[in-house]
Amino acid sequence: MALPFAARRLLLGLGVTATVFGALEGALRLRYPREDVLLYSYERPGAMLKVKDGILVPQPHTDVKNADGPYAWTAHHDALGLRETTDTPEHPPAGKRRLLALGDSWIYGFSVTQGRTIADRLEARVPDLDVVNAGVFGSSAYDMLRRYTDLVDVLHPEGIVLGLPHNATRQSVMADERANFYAHPASPPRSHLRTYLYLRWLLGNIRTPMYATPPTDQEPVVADILTLARDARRRGLSVYFLLLPVHFGGGPPDGGWVSALEPEGVKFAGHRMSERACWGFVDLGHPSEAGADAIAATLAAVLQGGPSQTAAVETPSCIQSDGAAPGKDGWPEG
Repeated sequence: MALPFAARRLLLGLGVTATVFGALEGALRLRYPREDVLLYSYERPGAMLKVKDGILVPQPHTDVKNADGPYAWTAHHDALGLRETTDTPEHPPAGKRRLLALGDSWIYGFSVTQGRTIADRLEARVPDLDVVNAGVFGSSAYDMLRRYTDLVDVLHPEGIVLGLPHNATRQSVMADERANFYAHPASPPRSHLRTYLYLRWLLGNIRTPMYATPPTDQEPVVADILTLARDARRRGLSVYFLLLPVHFGGGPPDGGWVSALEPEGVKFAGHRMSERACWGFVDLGHPSEAGADAIAATLAAVLQGGPSQTAAVETPSCIQSDGAAPGKDGWPEG
């Protein structure tokens, strides 16, 4: 008995769909024989990050090698996932004041080698400081708040350094769910078909901008940072906030942070990063070694008794600051 015309059309359509899908999946498996290139960073074997209790943290006891154009950089994470060369003790060394530095890739020091981050340069400029680098690249204001609550009673700092949060995409998601990573569940991918992984990767790249952009609605960001700052002040801790730009040529940071945080007793510092030497060689969204040193210099001045800098400054010059940078000390201009 012959099948009805509608049934034959349906079977034909299913056959064509299966053939096209099979061809696409086969082509993608040839193009991407290893699925890890289509996974998110925290899903890959040996990933630098993991999701713990809904927030991003670096993988403990991992070493990373990377490059920003001609500049090679390394990173090491200690037992707590802190970017420290050796495991961080519960209390600071004798005679040292401990600051806990929290933030995203700027505080972490993405594209800057171990020992040259803002936290490291701050220690070099103020010798009695022990600055613990708890920055996590890709993180949000909410991640900073949660990282603070996890570490403040473990590491016993005297003060907190907060980097201006940049990651609007993650924050907007966390404001609704407070448990996701950049709009993707913190769980293994639902399928290992290359077609699924490719479309997921492609859509993720389309909606994620090349550079972080400040959220248009700052209320969730400010709320999380205010909660952090108020708790720290209630504990008697000093709080310092770094006004940081977004990327090269992005202009000065938004001054709205000052009106929100200054009434809580937060002190400010920051550098406008207007020189090319302040930035990475290829990475125009993160500081160079010299840029990190210039930022550290602005905060060091405040820590050593200078006034709170409620607007980012132009000095010191990045070309004259310590460390590698485009167009400086024989390095290419980028």
